[in-house]
Amino acid sequence: MAQKRSEPLELVTKTTTVIELIADRGSAGTTLIARELDMSKASAYRICQTLVSRGWLSQNQAKQYQLGPVLRTTLQQTTGVASYKETLFPYMTQLHRLTQESIHLTHLERRLVVYDEQLVSTRPVRSVIKVGGRSPAHAVSPGLIQLAFQTNEYVENYLSAPLARFTPGTIATPQALRTTLAEARERGYAFNLGGYRYDVGGVARAILVGGRPVAAISICCPVYRLSADVVSDYAELLMSVVGAAQSEIDEVAGEIAA
Repeated sequence: MAQKRSEPLELVTKTTTVIELIADRGSAGTTLIARELDMSKASAYRICQTLVSRGWLSQNQAKQYQLGPVLRTTLQQTTGVASYKETLFPYMTQLHRLTQESIHLTHLERRLVVYDEQLVSTRPVRSVIKVGGRSPAHAVSPGLIQLAFQTNEYVENYLSAPLARFTPGTIATPQALRTTLAEARERGYAFNLGGYRYDVGGVARAILVGGRPVAAISICCPVYRLSADVVSDYAELLMSVVGAAQSEIDEVAGEIAA
């Protein structure tokens, strides 16, 4: 019985050492992994393929294993929002003052958007979230814009699971999501009209580091206040204000990298 109880722990240890080896070397094949970690090639292959199926690893053109989209995004986010929150807050305050709507700072965590900061609308009818709360990325504007700037591999991994439909306005098919993400990437912002909660919408722009999203800032409000003209106005405002924030983030990111 003791031996059986130790098997799951042994598997976890092997799995983490495989990840550590690949992270250290950048990439590695099954033969190298098996030799370095003193395991059979069959075990190394099974572990790596399981990690690939979860998006933790991927394979390059040489069929070597490397960190996958899930791990790369997690590593980015470790220094992402926490490092840049103080820099971004004044820009959120500016948007809050100009729109009087709720302003959210979020980051993408696998299939979910995590709400890191909120400035609540001053209007009587408003949208309020819980800081630390989560929403499905394909159903809200900050999730859509962050997906739009992810790798094709990340998006296809996202699409490997069914897209849950929450309202009639939810983007719930792979082709519709691909089209929406391409349009959002081209124009630089995403908008949502009742995709998660039927009466709530928003407009969002991503904060990028190295071309990939580490956060998004969004303007969120009841759908009845989001006419086509208002969406256009908020998008222009985000392009200006968050564009200025992006310039400052580029400097901060350069200092962190140095």
